[in-house]
Amino acid sequence: ATVFYEEFLEYKVDKKPAEEYELLMHWAEDLKLHNNFELLDEKEYRNKRTDIDNLIASIENDPFDMGTASPFKERLMDKFQKGQEENGLNMAVVLFMQGALSYFKDLPTEKIKAIALEIAMLGTDGIRPGRDDYKLNAFPGKIFSGYQMLAWYYVSFKLALPEIVDQLGLNYEKEYEMAEKLNTAK
Repeated sequence: ATVFYEEFLEYKVDKKPAEEYELLMHWAEDLKLHNNFELLDEKEYRNKRTDIDNLIASIENDPFDMGTASPFKERLMDKFQKGQEENGLNMAVVLFMQGALSYFKDLPTEKIKAIALEIAMLGTDGIRPGRDDYKLNAFPGKIFSGYQMLAWYYVSFKLALPEIVDQLGLNYEKEYEMAEKLNTAK
């Protein structure tokens, strides 16, 4: 508590407007509470989708809500990407991608696209690599791990919607190349 109070006193001396939010987030990270909430811009929050016409238009224009900035999702994605950079090539993802490529090999593009969109819907709240309880309607009875789901997500978009794959925020280009090489070497 004294550390927090001392930090508050430092901020108090040369406080800039809205700096208290930065302090709050810093304390939340120190207490490991930062995943339990997110701070939103008040004006943006109050004006967001206030009438039904704007709501419908925003859903039609961005059905998966990929264009909406979320500080919480951005922090999670930054943390995930930094971890990926530190780990280098993720061989588990390569093997999961290899399985996805084998499965998708004989499927029509429309079926792959349907699976990609189902995974995208599942991923609107984020896909956590550490979880192991993801399910898809396209695969009744099958349970996917987080990394497996991310691999299938990337591969399905790469095959069916390649123009969107860069917007997924997954840096799996090297893993995908390796999985393709392994599949062609069979």
